[in-house]
Amino acid sequence: MFQFNTDFFKKMQFYAVSQFRQNPDYTNLCEVIGKDFNDLKKISQYILNCVDIDNATGIWLDYIGWLVGTTREYFNITQFFSVNSADVNVEKYIWFPSQTVGQIENLNDELFRKRIYAKIGYNISTGTREENIYILKNMTNANHVKIKKVAPMTLDITIIGDAILYTQTLLEDINNVLGMGVGTRNLQIVGE
Repeated sequence: MFQFNTDFFKKMQFYAVSQFRQNPDYTNLCEVIGKDFNDLKKISQYILNCVDIDNATGIWLDYIGWLVGTTREYFNITQFFSVNSADVNVEKYIWFPSQTVGQIENLNDELFRKRIYAKIGYNISTGTREENIYILKNMTNANHVKIKKVAPMTLDITIIGDAILYTQTLLEDINNVLGMGVGTRNLQIVGE
Protein backbone atom coordinates (compact mmCIF):
# COMPACT_ATOMS: atom_id res chain seq x y z
CA MET A 1 0.00 0.00 0.00
CA PHE A 2 1.39 3.37 -0.99
CA GLN A 3 1.75 5.86 1.86
CA PHE A 4 2.52 9.57 1.91
CA ASN A 5 3.66 10.84 5.29
CA THR A 6 3.90 14.56 4.67
CA ASP A 7 1.79 17.27 6.28
CA PHE A 8 2.29 20.17 3.87
CA PHE A 9 1.22 22.86 6.35
CA LYS A 10 3.93 21.75 8.79
CA LYS A 11 6.44 21.44 5.97
CA MET A 12 5.74 25.00 4.75
CA GLN A 13 6.11 26.32 8.29
CA PHE A 14 9.34 24.40 8.76
CA TYR A 15 10.99 25.87 5.64
CA ALA A 16 9.73 29.45 6.16
CA VAL A 17 11.98 32.08 7.66
CA SER A 18 11.07 33.10 11.22
CA GLN A 19 9.62 36.50 10.18
CA PHE A 20 7.02 34.71 8.01
CA ARG A 21 6.18 32.16 10.70
CA GLN A 22 5.20 35.00 13.04
CA ASN A 23 2.94 36.66 10.45
CA PRO A 24 -0.71 35.44 10.88
CA ASP A 25 -1.56 36.17 7.21
CA TYR A 26 1.29 33.95 6.05
CA THR A 27 0.22 31.25 8.52
CA ASN A 28 -3.36 31.39 7.17
CA LEU A 29 -2.08 31.17 3.60
CA CYS A 30 0.08 28.16 4.50
CA GLU A 31 -2.87 26.52 6.22
CA VAL A 32 -5.13 26.93 3.15
CA ILE A 33 -2.49 25.77 0.67
CA GLY A 34 -1.34 22.99 2.99
CA LYS A 35 -4.92 21.69 3.38
CA ASP A 36 -5.38 21.60 -0.41
CA PHE A 37 -2.10 19.73 -0.86
CA ASN A 38 -3.04 17.32 1.95
CA ASP A 39 -6.37 16.63 0.21
CA LEU A 40 -4.54 16.12 -3.08
CA LYS A 41 -2.20 13.75 -1.27
CA LYS A 42 -5.18 11.67 -0.02
CA ILE A 43 -6.69 11.46 -3.51
CA SER A 44 -3.32 10.50 -5.02
CA GLN A 45 -2.86 7.85 -2.36
CA TYR A 46 -6.34 6.43 -3.09
CA ILE A 47 -5.63 6.24 -6.84
CA LEU A 48 -2.23 4.64 -6.32
CA ASN A 49 -3.77 2.04 -4.02
CA CYS A 50 -6.51 1.32 -6.57
CA VAL A 51 -4.00 0.50 -9.30
CA ASP A 52 -1.85 -1.68 -7.05
CA ILE A 53 -2.72 -5.28 -7.99
CA ASP A 54 -2.66 -6.50 -4.39
CA ASN A 55 -5.09 -3.80 -3.20
CA ALA A 56 -7.28 -3.26 -6.27
CA THR A 57 -10.81 -4.65 -6.36
CA GLY A 58 -13.72 -4.69 -8.76
CA ILE A 59 -13.53 -2.39 -11.77
CA TRP A 60 -9.99 -1.28 -10.88
CA LEU A 61 -8.83 -4.91 -11.06
CA ASP A 62 -10.69 -5.29 -14.38
CA TYR A 63 -8.77 -2.28 -15.69
CA ILE A 64 -5.43 -3.81 -14.63
CA GLY A 65 -6.46 -7.06 -16.34
CA TRP A 66 -7.27 -5.13 -19.51
CA LEU A 67 -3.83 -3.48 -19.40
CA VAL A 68 -2.03 -6.84 -19.29
CA GLY A 69 -4.42 -8.53 -21.75
CA THR A 70 -6.72 -10.79 -19.72
CA THR A 71 -10.32 -10.80 -18.48
CA ARG A 72 -12.30 -12.33 -15.64
CA GLU A 73 -14.40 -14.44 -17.99
CA TYR A 74 -13.59 -18.07 -18.68
CA PHE A 75 -15.41 -20.92 -20.35
CA ASN A 76 -16.23 -23.54 -17.71
CA ILE A 77 -15.47 -26.78 -19.53
CA THR A 78 -15.98 -28.96 -16.44
CA GLN A 79 -19.71 -29.06 -17.15
CA PHE A 80 -19.01 -31.07 -20.32
CA PHE A 81 -16.50 -33.71 -19.25
CA SER A 82 -13.67 -34.53 -16.87
CA VAL A 83 -10.22 -33.91 -18.36
CA ASN A 84 -8.86 -37.16 -16.89
CA SER A 85 -11.68 -39.39 -18.15
CA ALA A 86 -10.83 -42.09 -20.69
CA ASP A 87 -13.18 -40.77 -23.38
CA VAL A 88 -11.22 -37.53 -23.89
CA ASN A 89 -8.72 -39.17 -26.26
CA VAL A 90 -11.38 -41.27 -28.05
CA GLU A 91 -14.40 -39.05 -28.63
CA LYS A 92 -14.34 -35.68 -30.32
CA TYR A 93 -16.29 -32.85 -28.73
CA ILE A 94 -17.72 -30.04 -30.81
CA TRP A 95 -18.86 -26.80 -29.24
CA PHE A 96 -21.37 -24.57 -30.93
CA PRO A 97 -21.82 -20.90 -29.99
CA SER A 98 -25.22 -21.66 -28.50
CA GLN A 99 -23.63 -24.13 -26.06
CA THR A 100 -21.65 -21.40 -24.34
CA VAL A 101 -24.80 -19.78 -22.92
CA GLY A 102 -24.61 -20.26 -19.18
CA GLN A 103 -21.11 -21.73 -19.39
CA ILE A 104 -19.20 -18.44 -19.19
CA GLU A 105 -18.20 -17.68 -15.61
CA ASN A 106 -16.34 -14.84 -13.94
CA LEU A 107 -13.42 -15.14 -11.56
CA ASN A 108 -13.62 -13.51 -8.14
CA ASP A 109 -11.02 -10.85 -7.25
CA GLU A 110 -8.61 -13.30 -5.59
CA LEU A 111 -8.51 -15.71 -8.54
CA PHE A 112 -8.48 -12.87 -11.07
CA ARG A 113 -5.44 -11.41 -9.29
CA LYS A 114 -3.66 -14.76 -9.83
CA ARG A 115 -4.64 -14.71 -13.49
CA ILE A 116 -3.26 -11.17 -13.85
CA TYR A 117 0.06 -12.20 -12.26
CA ALA A 118 0.19 -15.23 -14.58
CA LYS A 119 -0.45 -13.03 -17.62
CA ILE A 120 2.22 -10.58 -16.52
CA GLY A 121 4.62 -13.50 -16.11
CA TYR A 122 3.61 -14.84 -19.51
CA ASN A 123 4.17 -11.41 -21.09
CA ILE A 124 7.70 -11.08 -19.69
CA SER A 125 8.78 -14.73 -19.35
CA THR A 126 12.13 -15.86 -20.68
CA GLY A 127 10.94 -19.47 -20.59
CA THR A 128 12.90 -20.90 -17.67
CA ARG A 129 11.50 -23.98 -15.94
CA GLU A 130 10.80 -22.05 -12.71
CA GLU A 131 9.00 -19.25 -14.58
CA ASN A 132 6.87 -21.75 -16.50
CA ILE A 133 5.90 -23.56 -13.30
CA TYR A 134 5.03 -20.24 -11.63
CA ILE A 135 2.90 -19.15 -14.60
CA LEU A 136 1.11 -22.50 -14.90
CA LYS A 137 0.38 -22.55 -11.14
CA ASN A 138 -1.20 -19.11 -11.28
CA MET A 139 -2.95 -19.73 -14.58
CA THR A 140 -4.70 -22.90 -13.35
CA ASN A 141 -4.90 -22.15 -9.61
CA ALA A 142 -2.82 -25.29 -8.99
CA ASN A 143 -1.02 -26.12 -5.78
CA HIS A 144 1.84 -27.87 -7.61
CA VAL A 145 2.97 -28.24 -11.22
CA LYS A 146 5.39 -30.92 -12.44
CA ILE A 147 7.09 -30.57 -15.81
CA LYS A 148 8.96 -33.60 -17.14
CA LYS A 149 11.00 -33.62 -20.35
CA VAL A 150 10.20 -36.87 -22.21
CA ALA A 151 11.84 -36.10 -25.56
CA PRO A 152 13.53 -33.12 -27.20
CA MET A 153 11.05 -30.24 -27.10
CA THR A 154 8.31 -32.51 -25.68
CA LEU A 155 6.98 -32.32 -22.13
CA ASP A 156 4.62 -34.15 -19.81
CA ILE A 157 2.84 -31.76 -17.47
CA THR A 158 1.06 -32.71 -14.26
CA ILE A 159 -1.12 -30.10 -12.57
CA ILE A 160 -1.99 -30.88 -8.95
CA GLY A 161 -4.71 -29.18 -6.90
CA ASP A 162 -8.28 -29.28 -5.70
CA ALA A 163 -9.57 -26.10 -7.34
CA ILE A 164 -8.07 -26.26 -10.83
CA LEU A 165 -9.49 -23.76 -13.33
CA TYR A 166 -10.46 -25.72 -16.44
CA THR A 167 -10.95 -23.77 -19.63
CA GLN A 168 -11.69 -24.84 -23.17
CA THR A 169 -8.31 -23.53 -24.28
CA LEU A 170 -6.22 -24.81 -21.35
CA LEU A 171 -3.87 -26.96 -23.43
CA GLU A 172 -3.47 -24.22 -26.03
CA ASP A 173 -2.79 -21.64 -23.29
CA ILE A 174 -0.17 -23.92 -21.74
CA ASN A 175 1.52 -24.41 -25.11
CA ASN A 176 1.55 -20.62 -25.58
CA VAL A 177 3.31 -20.24 -22.24
CA LEU A 178 5.91 -22.87 -23.17
CA GLY A 179 6.65 -21.17 -26.48
CA MET A 180 6.88 -22.03 -30.17
CA GLY A 181 8.21 -25.49 -30.94
CA VAL A 182 7.68 -26.95 -27.47
CA GLY A 183 4.93 -29.56 -27.37
CA THR A 184 2.93 -31.17 -24.61
CA ARG A 185 2.66 -34.96 -24.89
CA ASN A 186 0.48 -35.52 -21.81
CA LEU A 187 -1.44 -33.09 -19.64
CA GLN A 188 -2.60 -34.71 -16.43
CA ILE A 189 -4.73 -33.02 -13.79
CA VAL A 190 -4.66 -34.59 -10.35
CA GLY A 191 -6.71 -33.68 -7.28
CA GLU A 192 -4.84 -33.32 -4.02
